[in-house]
Order: sequence, then structure tokens, then C-alpha cells
Amino acid sequence: MKKLLATAAILITAGTLFYACAADTNAAPKLTSTTAGPYDAGRFSVSPFTGINVASYKPLNGRIFTGLGVEYSLANQVGIAAEGALDDTDKRFIDQYGAEFRGYLPFWKTGLAGYGEIGWQHQSVTRHDALLSGAGICVRGKNAGLRLGARWLQNFKEVGSAQFIAAAEFGF
Repeated sequence: MKKLLATAAILITAGTLFYACAADTNAAPKLTSTTAGPYDAGRFSVSPFTGINVASYKPLNGRIFTGLGVEYSLANQVGIAAEGALDDTDKRFIDQYGAEFRGYLPFWKTGLAGYGEIGWQHQSVTRHDALLSGAGICVRGKNAGLRLGARWLQNFKEVGSAQFIAAAEFGF
């Protein structure tokens, strides 16, 4: 049942990402604007995401996960996020959860930005907390966006693990 839910979530996320990208390409680009930008303070976003764990620790290796995150921009190009995810191998409702601090480096007013993140994550399989650091690229329109990134998690009890993540973003 969890594999079916994970597969459905991946398909829904992929469809959402396609819609978000297609919706923003029809708008004419504006180089100057008096409205708030996609990386400005006060933006709240909800992000369905999916990803995969890559680890030498066998119970984590190859685990596909999907989840939901929220982010609030505290200041221009700075946000704080929280997320929870489930994967396809055990009976827990939430298999991993955590919080991140993200900084964005926008490329002019294109909506494209590089980002870096640091944070904390708890993984139910290992029953350990881990520090995380990551980076990636984000593209945002007025109300929707796409984020692709990679993270390194280190819990200091086993060898660390990597995560690769794709997320759709819906801003308010």
C-alpha cells in the first residue's frame, strides 16, 4: 500500500511540476516591477516533494520518499522551512521530518536562483537525528515554482547519506 501511495505521490508531484512550469512560460517577462518578487520577505509557500536516499547504510539506500513542506521568507532571500515525508518500506506514518534554514541567490529578476540550506532531520529507520546541508536551484514565478536539490545528512553514528529532491512550490 505504501508503494502505491509513494508512486501516486510521485506522479502527482511530476504533474504539478509540469503544470507549474507550463503556467509560468506563457507570461511575458517583466524586468521591472513594483510588486513583491518571488524571493521577497513575507512569502509563504507549500511544497509537495519527492526524492531518493543514497546511502551505504543498507536500510536507507534507495528509499524513495515523498512528503510536504512549508516555508516562510523571514527576509529577502532568506527562509525557514519545515517538512515531513513518508517512504515505501515501513509502517510509520511519517518516516522523516525536519527543519531547514534556506538562503537564495536570485539571478536578476528571472525567477531563477541558487540556494543553500542547513538544518536538522530525524529519520525513523535509524532512530537518529542528523544535521543536513544542501544546495540546489530554484525557479519561481508569481505563485508557483520548482526546486531541485541535493543534501548531505550526517548523524555522526553511521556513514552519512545523500538525498536528491524535486519539489513543486505554491506561494501565497
